[in-house]
Amino acid sequence: MKQGITDVDSVSHLDIGWRLISGKVTSPESRMLLSQALAIFHDCFDPIVDPVSGRNLIPRMVYGKSMQGQDYGGICCAVLTVNATVVSAGLLRVFGREVAELPLVATRMCSREKGYFQLLFSCVEKLLSFLNVESIMVPAAEEAEPLWMNKFGFRKLAPEQLSKYVKVSYQMVRFKGASMLQKPVHSHQITDEKIETEDNFDLKQPKELLKMDE
Repeated sequence: MKQGITDVDSVSHLDIGWRLISGKVTSPESRMLLSQALAIFHDCFDPIVDPVSGRNLIPRMVYGKSMQGQDYGGICCAVLTVNATVVSAGLLRVFGREVAELPLVATRMCSREKGYFQLLFSCVEKLLSFLNVESIMVPAAEEAEPLWMNKFGFRKLAPEQLSKYVKVSYQMVRFKGASMLQKPVHSHQITDEKIETEDNFDLKQPKELLKMDE
């Protein structure tokens, strides 16, 4: 609708879809999509450097690979594609039914202000509703807070509320100087309950995603 206002002809040629990909999936198509998503994150963010190893942590987050002191197991990459090209991506991890996190999101520079991330977030939110997840959390820099709060309905967590979530999901990704924002996941009507995934990735009982604090 957003693009149709200015260029109706181009909209009819758009093949838009979304996927949730585990870095453990080894199909050539999945590797290509993850590579495109990683390139978008590299373009949009400065390296997130591990102070011990000196490595950039973004690739490990995208592929869900853990390292000493950093647990990214269970992180999947949600991608929105237009004509088989990734235009927007977000990292998603579910901690049981209580909370999910979306630590990094990014949209290709040339694809911004076209409603793509809003569409991707809507897909993620509906999936979490289907999985009966209660809330979603994002780390937000000060300049990004108004966008998350005014456009997507997030609110800032009080310190005691954050402590509660950290106890449940101790692996949650947090960035220095970023506030943690939270939004309840509202119920959505799912018209087609068949959700196709690759490599028999079970969304209802994802072992990697249900790690709890002992």
